Amino acid sequence: AGATQGCLVSSSAEESNYWTVQCPCFTDPRAPELAPLLVAIEYLTALEGPFWRKIRGKGLSYSYSLSNSLESGAVTFGLFKATDPVEAFKQATLVVENLCTEVGSGPEGEEPAKSDEDGGDEGGDDAASGEESDDEDEVGLDPSALEAAQSGVIFGLIEPVDTVPSAMDEAFSKMLAREPADQLQWLLAEVQAVTEEAVQAAMRKYI
Repeated sequence: AGATQGCLVSSSAEESNYWTVQCPCFTDPRAPELAPLLVAIEYLTALEGPFWRKIRGKGLSYSYSLSNSLESGAVTFGLFKATDPVEAFKQATLVVENLCTEVGSGPEGEEPAKSDEDGGDEGGDDAASGEESDDEDEVGLDPSALEAAQSGVIFGLIEPVDTVPSAMDEAFSKMLAREPADQLQWLLAEVQAVTEEAVQAAMRKYI
């Protein structure tokens, strides 16, 4: 038969659900999309960030993960102790789609400012707009959250080399992986120079 697309394993001893989805990605350590992809992942998975609100906040999964690996050339999304993995995956997909949307440039155009005539059933409108605003606030990237994501990536890159022994160990690992000697310095500069458009492009292409 053809290649395996997925595998479902059930166990009567386990009450929770776990889900892992993997997509191909690049393996080049100097790929121009590396820094934007790292920032995009940090943006999505930040504490009280988009995934936190839409997945854990709605009780769909206790935990989640999103990571990329240059060694395996893959981006991996995972759910841990999920109550509804299908809905959690749908919510994650919706979050990414909304963040990739240019604010005010979607097919709806000016549609967010719905001018329903000032009378009528405001109570019903408030209830409906309450749900809509929950999704509208996710459209496009928030500049302050994007800066926080850049800072998070930079901290994650620097923390493993904060001591001489750890820096030596990291350098040895980079050598074994055949990465350039100045990979860390290059990546730090790239992360600082990441733009909103580059992050959205990385989300569209790899997430």
